Amino acid sequence: MFRFLIKLMNAMKRTKNVEFMPFSLSLFSFLASSLWIAYGLLSNYLLLTFPNI
Repeated sequence: MFRFLIKLMNAMKRTKNVEFMPFSLSLFSFLASSLWIAYGLLSNYLLLTFPNI
């Protein structure tokens, strides 16, 4: 999975276009970060909250 992401980032950097980035990847990355932020805020654990902002 990480190799795919690195290839994707290189393609986006080279072409300066985000058409290669799947919408589902963006959506689920946003949802996962939002859930971790919410969990960090609710548990008052700032070391978990700030890296996800």
